[in-house]
Amino acid sequence: MTPLIRKVLSTLGTRTTVPFRVGFADGSSYQNAPGNPEFDLHFKTHGAQWNAVVNGHIVKEGESVEGYNVMQIRKDDIIVNDGGRSWRVELNLKGQP
Repeated sequence: MTPLIRKVLSTLGTRTTVPFRVGFADGSSYQNAPGNPEFDLHFKTHGAQWNAVVNGHIVKEGESVEGYNVMQIRKDDIIVNDGGRSWRVELNLKGQP
């Protein structure tokens, strides 16, 4: 992971109360809080459809994982819903200082 990506993720980690972990292809990772993350994210693309790895489960839009419905998967974020509330987990790696 590059120093810039680490800085961006650190900034993002202070802006959310959702504990998360982001894994990278080189084996490095970032976690915004100690303990078990609520979301363990690895973004991959398969043609025109995005997949996400959430807590070790490969999911597509419309699928469910651990009580959360995956509403949208985009390049920089994922929207999940638990049936009552929705969360946006953003990985805004562009335009960060």
